Amino acid sequence: MLGGGTFGPGAVFVVFAAVLLVIALDVLVLGEETMGRTLDEISGEARAGAS
Repeated sequence: MLGGGTFGPGAVFVVFAAVLLVIALDVLVLGEETMGRTLDEISGEARAGAS
């Protein structure tokens, strides 16, 4: 598969780290700021938006 070569542990680590980086950037850009708000405030807004 993919040219018949095998991938070592280093290649697996690089791919895994790249995926985690993409996910972290996604959360950083698209995530909602919650600093200074209580869990009850955040939960209430989430419930109000779902209905």
